[in-house]
Amino acid sequence: MAILEHRKGLIFSVMRCLCALLTVPVSAAVLIRRHLYRVGLIPVHSLRARVISIGNISMGGTGKTPAVLMVAKHLAARGERVVILTRGYGRTTSQRRILVGDQYHWKEVGDEARMLSRLLPTIPIVVGKNRVSGGRLAVEKFRPRFVILDDGLQYLRLARDVEMVIIDATYPFGNGRLFPGGILRENISALRRAHMFFVTKVDQAENVGDLLAFLQRTYPHAPVVQGTYQPSSLRDVRSHDQVSLKFLRGKPVVAMSGIGNHISFERSLEQIGARLAERVRLPDHHPYRREEVLATARLALKVGAQCVVTTQKDEVRLPDMEKLAIPLLSLGIQLQAVSGEEQLWDFLERGL
Repeated sequence: MAILEHRKGLIFSVMRCLCALLTVPVSAAVLIRRHLYRVGLIPVHSLRARVISIGNISMGGTGKTPAVLMVAKHLAARGERVVILTRGYGRTTSQRRILVGDQYHWKEVGDEARMLSRLLPTIPIVVGKNRVSGGRLAVEKFRPRFVILDDGLQYLRLARDVEMVIIDATYPFGNGRLFPGGILRENISALRRAHMFFVTKVDQAENVGDLLAFLQRTYPHAPVVQGTYQPSSLRDVRSHDQVSLKFLRGKPVVAMSGIGNHISFERSLEQIGARLAERVRLPDHHPYRREEVLATARLALKVGAQCVVTTQKDEVRLPDMEKLAIPLLSLGIQLQAVSGEEQLWDFLERGL
């Protein structure tokens, strides 16, 4: 685990050893599974649409969802019919759901799917563990030209035309070990399946040049796009009114997040000029309780903050808060390509 890599002491050393030992059978299972798909003992299914897989090799917040949002928006703006397939991680039901707009609670579809449906109200989102049958249903019902497979790198049952792998430049592969000994979902060799790399947070990484050189040298077949996350919107969670990003400039705020990468969100707040009076960090996909939000508001008043700011993904998991002693705002983030954008769209749209 990433949190164990930097802790000192006998207990953490023992835990690291145990996790490293557990990595051995996990690695063997992953390699066997990949081999079974490669030799055809487990079938791979195709869809009558151009499938774009967006995934990653590591655990945590590398930015898959902003990438899905960016690609879907671009294709829809060109008049293309698009459908998104997602598992709906964190939901409490197992039934397949089709979102077009705001009709489901996040617990039925997962927070990321709920957020995407709010930001992409005209694009169908099919939520279900079996993305082969979900994809077939989507093709039959919506006749899309493009199907975006969210978190698709490890979902080998579905054939794809483009495999885009998202890599966080600030912490690309951790210690190079599989979970639970590290942050990797698969061995580094899985990157050979990538058709394209999208390296994010290039503005925050110290050794981004080394990472780019490694990718270009080891996987010369796959173009590398570089990107950054930029604050894009701010809105009042209770009234839903849009607020200017300038509102936060120079103001002390409390950052409240339950996501995979708290630091990236907090840096975005500082980027637009907010001063972080306090940080409230909760586990990824955390289901907020009313008492927790009230406690955060009290903390904000205690430290002299003028508002509490959370993420768009957190916003969909917040309970209804009719009364709050301090403004509660939601910050929107968008992924922007800063290098290789033309090549990105040409690659994704090839065959138009």
